[in-house]
Amino acid sequence: INELLDLERDEYPLKDNIAEQIKLKTKPQEDLIRSVKAALNIDENRISEIVNEAAENFNRSFDRWRELYRFADTQRNEAADELKQNIDRDAQQKADKRLREARRQIDLLFQQNVAREEGDFYPYRYLATEGFLPGYNFPKLPLRAWVSRGDGEFISRARSIALKEFAPENIIYHEGSRWKVDSFRATLDQLENLRYKRIICNECGAFNNEENDVCESCRTRFEGGNYNLVSLLTMTNVSTVRRDRITSNEEERRRLGYKIDISYQFSPTADGQNKIEADVVVDGEPLLRMIYAPAATLLGINSGFREDNNRGFLVNFANGRIERVNGATRVFLAVQDTQNILLIKFLNEDIQNDKEFTPSMQYALQRGIEQAFGIDESEISSMMLGKGANLSLLYYEASEGGCGVLESLMYEVNAIGLVAKEALLRCHFNEKGEDLYPHCEVACYECLLSFTNQTNAMLINRRKISEFLLSLTNGKAQVRTGGRSYKEQIAWLRERVDKNSELEIKFLKALESLGAHLPDRAQQKIANPNCVADFYYERNKVCIFCDGTVHDSPGQKERDKTIRDELMKKGYRVVVIRYDAKCEELIRERKDIFGV
Repeated sequence: INELLDLERDEYPLKDNIAEQIKLKTKPQEDLIRSVKAALNIDENRISEIVNEAAENFNRSFDRWRELYRFADTQRNEAADELKQNIDRDAQQKADKRLREARRQIDLLFQQNVAREEGDFYPYRYLATEGFLPGYNFPKLPLRAWVSRGDGEFISRARSIALKEFAPENIIYHEGSRWKVDSFRATLDQLENLRYKRIICNECGAFNNEENDVCESCRTRFEGGNYNLVSLLTMTNVSTVRRDRITSNEEERRRLGYKIDISYQFSPTADGQNKIEADVVVDGEPLLRMIYAPAATLLGINSGFREDNNRGFLVNFANGRIERVNGATRVFLAVQDTQNILLIKFLNEDIQNDKEFTPSMQYALQRGIEQAFGIDESEISSMMLGKGANLSLLYYEASEGGCGVLESLMYEVNAIGLVAKEALLRCHFNEKGEDLYPHCEVACYECLLSFTNQTNAMLINRRKISEFLLSLTNGKAQVRTGGRSYKEQIAWLRERVDKNSELEIKFLKALESLGAHLPDRAQQKIANPNCVADFYYERNKVCIFCDGTVHDSPGQKERDKTIRDELMKKGYRVVVIRYDAKCEELIRERKDIFGV
């Protein structure tokens, strides 16, 4: 990596020849966009954005390497200066150790004199961990802890794990030794740049920017005790010291662990379309509201040891050391990640205030999702957020790159019912709601209990949720459009169809009878090529054409083919409903669009 960056200049930019080579001239860029378009058949504007941003994304991918090198270089220079001074022997030994450590760190960063297994900074592996290249099972954007074993080495962890494992005063077991996290590997300026504040909404659990006076998620005005303004320090790389013995106090802290909270924020978009909502309906009555938010931001906050009365950590920003004395700055540690999230809200007020029902449903639905989609327990995580009408169950895909199941719950109409069936079975009930394992009083490790939910074990009760799960097995997801419910969207579309087209009305009736996904719009005008789609699905750019007998004439057939071929070249999908086709059969054949 050091061969790509100019380490003689401030901020360590890309070398001029490298920066110039990765910027494509107009003709090669056009050729590339055309090739990608032919291979992937996705929107040309999106391809252009990716190609245009690639050079800057490549440059930014080295920011973490720059941070590590800057710290090691500063340590090397400071230690070398100390050795030149007339200091006592003990200070000389400490300075010499720091100098050797700094040189070792730089060797690792430069991939010099290191074994293959120490190659975190081999460029392709490094760019994969930073998310610029495909992951190949490397953890994305890891944090690193420096341990002085032998010549010293870095230990890497994914950020969500590092928030606990590399937290201040934690004990790390590595290669048969114990290491205590004692400082952050960052200069004063770097630590100051990592500080920020956020408002956590106590009503819904979302986080907001410091200047907000209304929650962006639940629209609650911040006043009184309904919010917390927290001072955060972005978790960064750490240093450790060896510990041969662990005190009983340290062992107790380790047993109780840290208090970790998760908050969320919907992704900012210019058009405000940053989430999709759906009602889960049983016999025409909505039981749940699901909110799916692609590319939302999850904020993990470590607010200190569970038993401490004073929350947070005391950090000396001058040297990055963890202190336990007054005078240091008290902060919470934070990591951020981008994930697809699903919020599930209960519409019944009694359920919202039931202390046992919601945690029991949280884990029951999680187990149901795991079984229905065949994923491992480690691939999806969940938690409860908010209170009252704003209480919700938050689910997110914890595996690298996600597994796509949460979106399926929104767009596969019957998926939530299948999840409920699996959850009911996991809770020891059959499809009729009969108890198959009465010896399990409230919950056991064969149903809802696990190592990860031990702190909530006393609140989990499988019997509390059996009737609700039984009802939910018949649930269907009905996506809300423009804030309108399914029934309201049907009425809205009927007002806008071609009143002379019996086929369009017939198609709408078929969608409604099957509970299939409804179009976003009717009579959608498209500028290029100039045409009008009878119905249009925004999510996957699907144009629905309802062709009556007039479309059988040779001239009209040719015009239709020309326009529809051009639409597909532009990235649209085209579905034709003919007057002699059976609408229900066609709808069932296209589950990817209609969801049934």
